[in-house]
Amino acid sequence: MPKIPHSLVHSTDTEGRQIVGVRLTNSREPAWLDRADYERIVANFGTPTWRLTTNGQGRLYVRFKQPGRNSRNVTVARLVAGDFERTGVRYRDGDPLNLRSRNLYHDDGGGRCPKTLRRSSASATFVTAARCPTEHAGSGSPSRTGP
Repeated sequence: MPKIPHSLVHSTDTEGRQIVGVRLTNSREPAWLDRADYERIVANFGTPTWRLTTNGQGRLYVRFKQPGRNSRNVTVARLVAGDFERTGVRYRDGDPLNLRSRNLYHDDGGGRCPKTLRRSSASATFVTAARCPTEHAGSGSPSRTGP
């Protein structure tokens, strides 16, 4: 049985930019993002169903399962903001449903294993580095901006 694509709400923000609200499977409120970012994500991943999920410590995220892989969850905010090594994506206004690029920024991440970006022909896949040294000499992270 083929999956039915998620439903959308099209709108324009107060600055005249086109935005898209993606209806989530488990929330009454849609997740909002810039139309260009939405179209880029759909071009790479198709239209799997999006859902609101938690990390178990009170933080909420919008995610979807990567097509063709049973257990790979993709965090939408990281696709919009970029996947910089050893960082976390934060929301300027604190709203995890506001995925517009100007609302997202990178903050120091945690963990010992840096994440790297591996590109394949049709999509970007985020994987944990093969070796996880216990210490890293220098962050090597790109410039980040805060709130």
